[in-house]
Amino acid sequence: MNTTKWHVPAVNPFQSDFQKESSRALSFFTYAPYDSQSYVTRMRHVSKQSYPHRNLLADALHTYNQDIENHEAALDMIEKLRESDSLVVVSGQQAGLLTGPLYTIYKAIDVIQLARQTSAQLGVSVIPMFWIAGEDHDWEEINHFYQQTQTKEIRKVKIKAKHIGKHSATDIAVEQADMLRVIEDFFAEETETDYSETIRCCLEETARCSHTLVDWFALLMARLFGSHGLVFIESSLPIVRQLEQPVFEQIIRENEKMNEALLQTQADLREKGYPEQLDIQPQQANFFFYEQRERVLMERVEGGFQSKDGGNVYTQTELLDILEEAPERFSANVVTRPLMQEHLLPTLAFVGGPGEVAYWAYFKKYFAAFGYEMPIVLKRTSVTLMEGALEKIREQKQVSYETLFTRFTDWKNEWLQSLDDQGFAQRFEQKKRELKMQYQDLLQDIVAYDQGLAQLAQKNVERVVQDVDFMQKRTKEAILYKHQVEVDRVLRLEQAIVPQENWQERVYPIFTYLNRFGPDLVDRLVTTAFERDGSHHVVYL
Repeated sequence: MNTTKWHVPAVNPFQSDFQKESSRALSFFTYAPYDSQSYVTRMRHVSKQSYPHRNLLADALHTYNQDIENHEAALDMIEKLRESDSLVVVSGQQAGLLTGPLYTIYKAIDVIQLARQTSAQLGVSVIPMFWIAGEDHDWEEINHFYQQTQTKEIRKVKIKAKHIGKHSATDIAVEQADMLRVIEDFFAEETETDYSETIRCCLEETARCSHTLVDWFALLMARLFGSHGLVFIESSLPIVRQLEQPVFEQIIRENEKMNEALLQTQADLREKGYPEQLDIQPQQANFFFYEQRERVLMERVEGGFQSKDGGNVYTQTELLDILEEAPERFSANVVTRPLMQEHLLPTLAFVGGPGEVAYWAYFKKYFAAFGYEMPIVLKRTSVTLMEGALEKIREQKQVSYETLFTRFTDWKNEWLQSLDDQGFAQRFEQKKRELKMQYQDLLQDIVAYDQGLAQLAQKNVERVVQDVDFMQKRTKEAILYKHQVEVDRVLRLEQAIVPQENWQERVYPIFTYLNRFGPDLVDRLVTTAFERDGSHHVVYL
């Protein structure tokens, strides 16, 4: 596929420095992500570590990936995990509706490509793995997707669920009828193509096999990426909890030590002029605990640990006893999940979004305090899918990629103003000022004559201005109507590429594009050469 790239200036100074490989930012990481020697050094470090649970984990992953109907190529990759020198490249995401925004797809592509490249470079098996964060309980983040409608609007499509509370997504049941309704809603606004029936069948077949959004997400992702060997791991799997048990024990026993390392890193970041990426508080415990099936965030309090919302206080001994009997009642948060990953997997590299990379800057010291080393951390590939007709509009309007991705709303407003070649907007504003000034003299005399008319006089001025405003609005509408074809083209470009003043990859799901360009679009993207240099890639469809 033809591509071009553009180097995006990061707004966040830390992300900007990381992208530039500044020593100031990279000092918070163990490895320089774009240095090929980093991969050799990291491989040597992992080779010295012990992973006695390789076979146990491989058995569990084989069962789970069979359950989600993953491809034979992925099951073969799981077998490579048993090799004593094999490595893993991992990324992950919450289980979004219809797989969530496009950036989820790009993360999966990244780990597949990176695993192939590093396997060839290092001469060992490198397994691409996707960590499904099924335990996350922020339902409002995952229960919807956005879609362009036939009437040139962007709508939000949501799915229903019962008994949400603070339950993990893996525990929130979704009726299959509601999933099927979402599919109908989706196709109601999509143009019927030669691929629609295939896409519809894929969505309906997987929905009928699902009881939660996590189920549906896993089945769809396996359909999209299984043939490329992508292995899936889900955070609530019993084997994951079992193997994470010693790490949770360390977190509970050395909780204050962990937080001291995090707070020190926060101070170091601040000293180097970087904004806070995480909200680190002295009392936070950095793990969740299940109370009556609800996932609650824990804090350190006098005498032990308590949920942030209040509730039972558990002593350290009590929590350790519960951990011994029921490790499934413990769940990692944004700070401790990477540590679980490092313990479980022989990780060569982690691929994350810009925000995730910034979070990882906090972890180097606390990893070391717990006897671990951070893997290589890379920013995911950023992509915009550009249809041919949209590229023609961009070229005709002479909109640079810099303008398109950083200030298109400003450009659009300036362009719309330029359509008023008679200067009507300025003339109306001038006329309103003149009317107010001329009318005000008369009204002042009237009010001086009878003070009781003051309120009526003010309303009279407002009505006069409203009449002019009405004419101004109708004139603006007439201008837009006269240029309706060109206005629609510009709005089409905006909605497709920078919808809601955001990048396409953060708004739309992949299935809109599969319906338009074929179910093999993912395969074509997987074989597209993306340079991992922090740039933004435009892929021409």
